[in-house]
Amino acid sequence: MIASRVKFASCMAALVVLWGCESPPRSIETPSTKNDMPIGQFFRTAAETSQNKFDYQSAAKYYQNLYNRDPDDMAALLGLAKNFRYIGSAAQSVALLEEALPENPGIFALQAEYGKSLVAAGRGRKAIDYLVELVEEFPDDWELLSALGIAYDLLNESENAERAYRSALELAPENSSIINNLALSLALSNNIDEGIELLESTISTGFSTPHLRQNLALMFAMKGDINTARRLAERDLPKDMVDNNIKYYERYFSRAEAAQSSGSTSSGTVEVSRLEEPAVTEEEPIIIPAPARQTDQEPEAAVTMAAVEQAVDTDQGARKVYQSIDGIKIQLGVFKTFDRATAGLSAMRDGNVDLLSGLRFMIDEIEGIDAPVGYKVLAGPMASQQLAADLCTKLHSRKKVCRLVLP
Repeated sequence: MIASRVKFASCMAALVVLWGCESPPRSIETPSTKNDMPIGQFFRTAAETSQNKFDYQSAAKYYQNLYNRDPDDMAALLGLAKNFRYIGSAAQSVALLEEALPENPGIFALQAEYGKSLVAAGRGRKAIDYLVELVEEFPDDWELLSALGIAYDLLNESENAERAYRSALELAPENSSIINNLALSLALSNNIDEGIELLESTISTGFSTPHLRQNLALMFAMKGDINTARRLAERDLPKDMVDNNIKYYERYFSRAEAAQSSGSTSSGTVEVSRLEEPAVTEEEPIIIPAPARQTDQEPEAAVTMAAVEQAVDTDQGARKVYQSIDGIKIQLGVFKTFDRATAGLSAMRDGNVDLLSGLRFMIDEIEGIDAPVGYKVLAGPMASQQLAADLCTKLHSRKKVCRLVLP
């Protein structure tokens, strides 16, 4: 049997940490604010439209403008924190809410977002302490319970994680993200057969997605049944990706078993022990500070697009539109000029929002001797090579370009 610490390494990347299909939040009171004036209404509409289109980067930008204009706008604060988490900047969400919550106690939507952001930022112990108290106050919220389960899994507390997931399932019995996380959590705790049975049962009822099938393939590989893992992988992935994944499974788990048999933890083996609370990162999250509160408000001029664009540019400063992406990425195309790359990215993103939501994008130069010879469009980071391959398969089915890019 493969050691549980090795299962932890292979499964944690597949846990659903960003709640992409969340329930409508409990209402948050929105008293009259400066943002009720025309330019504020424009930003709010733009923010909501961007978020509905899964363009979380733009949504965060608009919510940042709203919050800068009026720090008392709790809807803008919540939108900004949530979209920071969606774009993979959970540390920024945590920092933002830690500053705002003491001045705004008792607002459930902000409290829930803070708990989720702690989980997404990998701060397992603090997330557990916070979410346990929140669940006691709001025991009927499945998202809080699912987030608590993920936090327990971050610290390898499998029994507590299972209890949290099962409590969440009692509230939302057919929720695929909870089922996926519970199955993977069972695999972490040496209950691979039970995890497999749960996913197989879910898939057999007709609720089958590539994500669930590929996680099932991962579990069969963990169990040592490579042939079944291959058959499942072949349902969604091209042959070269299947071969690559199977080689990875065989190499990864054979090395893990060898390490367990010899008791060795030498270089070249996979060793994942219980996770501890991460140290504070040296790089402080970048939060654009809100302006000082003002009691007197001057009437606003009529809104024009030029004024809006100037306001966005002024508030955002020199922020880069396309940020560097670490880890596993996918390449979505290669173009001769930067303008064409920008247009190509916009078309790809707008035409595939259901697949590319939550990812960050960058345009990278293809260097020549004296000048760039082209530009490639990249997206990521992907939680695992398996999920990247799954996404490329879906894009290939739409006749779109997608290539796996490993770090």
